[in-house]
Amino acid sequence: MENAITGWLADRNYLVLRRNFCICTINKIPDITAFKWSDKESISAISIECKGYGERAAVMPEEERTLSCIRAALAQAMLYRTTFPVVYVGVPGNPDKVSINDLRRFLEETGVGVLMVDEEKRVHEVLTPTPVRPFCEDFYRNMLYRAIPLLAFRDVFRDEFRRGKVRYSALKYGGAWCAEDKKIQYGAFYYPSRGEFVYFGVNAEYKSGIAAYLSKNFDPSALWKCVEKARDKLHASLGIREIGLLAWCFTWAGRVRKEEFLEDVSKDDISGPDDLRGAVQRLRKHALSVSAEAGSPGEIYIATRVWNLKKGVDRDEIVSRFKCAIEAFKPVYEYLSRLASRRGSSPGA
Repeated sequence: MENAITGWLADRNYLVLRRNFCICTINKIPDITAFKWSDKESISAISIECKGYGERAAVMPEEERTLSCIRAALAQAMLYRTTFPVVYVGVPGNPDKVSINDLRRFLEETGVGVLMVDEEKRVHEVLTPTPVRPFCEDFYRNMLYRAIPLLAFRDVFRDEFRRGKVRYSALKYGGAWCAEDKKIQYGAFYYPSRGEFVYFGVNAEYKSGIAAYLSKNFDPSALWKCVEKARDKLHASLGIREIGLLAWCFTWAGRVRKEEFLEDVSKDDISGPDDLRGAVQRLRKHALSVSAEAGSPGEIYIATRVWNLKKGVDRDEIVSRFKCAIEAFKPVYEYLSRLASRRGSSPGA
């Protein structure tokens, strides 16, 4: 059922996240969330709670079975209305055989729509919800802020999205991130702890990517020259001078991976090769510890603010600024990519 609904949304040009968007204010993860640009200055956002039935319900009459699934999904769906303007319940059923008249008035009053998936996996929009402003303006604004970097990144990296070469998530931090699925990645993110800004930059997170920093061939002075070139291009194209550095350590605690933000070596604006050297030395030391994650000891992100979210939604301007940032960060991206691709690279002493 969820596959069918995902395809139905994708056919309508939605970016679909399956159990990949947490409504942090109520600590709930909808089965499906979907976003697309409604126009140049607005975003369409949908949340869907899906409910199927078990073996015991399989013997029930089809209409009774479908209605029971709708009732079971409603409690969660109504919680999603705190944040999303459009909410559906997704259930198995065939509208030619099932009537929702017993629930229609209640559904219309609560603003929840109904999608049915029939035996042929066809999706039917049985009840269209009227988009309404969510109950909480702050929740709604946070949801939009998290959608913007994902949608803008899709516009810029459309081919990579189509090939499944992009990773994205909005599960933690009350924010969202999106990145290429490569050793060294262009990426974008919004985290409330960093202010009301969308960031864009170059990230190394995979073991094969962070190896560029841990390599014996890594030269902080060489990377600093690349950062200075990026700064000059950012200033010329976007009027931006600040380029920051964010670093994390990954550790295992039991069977759970923990991410520790390294505030002492992270910088709002990189001022020289010593800033780069300090972050790498800290990560290198952690990589040799017994608590370091085997897959990757940590992450380093070199990024800049490309959009002030207080300005609202401007699709063309945000996408244009992403493209300018890609061109500006190319020296950093290419330097780290060369190091990551060298065979025999190993952590330095």
